[in-house]
Amino acid sequence: MHKDLEQAVVVLAHPTDLPLADDPEYFSSTIGNTILGAGGFSSRLMARVRTEEGYAYSASSLWTTPRRYPGLLGAVTRTRPETAVPAIELILETMNELARVPPLREEVETTVNRIVNGFVFNFETAAQIVSRSMYYMAQDLPADWLERYLRGVQNVSAREVSQVFGRHLRPEEMTIFVLGDTARVGLDRIERLGAITVLPAP
Repeated sequence: MHKDLEQAVVVLAHPTDLPLADDPEYFSSTIGNTILGAGGFSSRLMARVRTEEGYAYSASSLWTTPRRYPGLLGAVTRTRPETAVPAIELILETMNELARVPPLREEVETTVNRIVNGFVFNFETAAQIVSRSMYYMAQDLPADWLERYLRGVQNVSAREVSQVFGRHLRPEEMTIFVLGDTARVGLDRIERLGAITVLPAP
């Protein structure tokens, strides 16, 4: 059944095998994901998709790193149906840029400082401390994980951010989900991104 929707929800992602670990790649992915889109209004996706092009009010990236099963690398946004495909193309372009060219040193420094300075707010109450400690124990992380984590993110370089995206980002393998008005999204436009499957709304 066709539905006339004023917004299109866009989710694109592919699996990754980078786990939460005391490893330079994990720390680099954390910094890189924040620069890309998890850092709110200062992130690249927000700057490109929202501020420069006006495609959406918000756009964010995700890079999940579970310990025991694959994670996801991708992005999420909501936009007008007519701008869904241009928004997707811009998101993919922005992702690819991080894989090709290291971010500015200032971007890395700003992100590291934000993480380090905000870390203390995760441990303001006894309940937060117990909850975090139990989570780290359940994940079999070392007893000094918090010190290792802070040290790890502080040692990330711009070159390492680009390298981790270059090793793990595979745009051609992205599964792209668009929930929206097919007539206004334009199936001919979305076919530029690859083979499509149309699922009818219940």
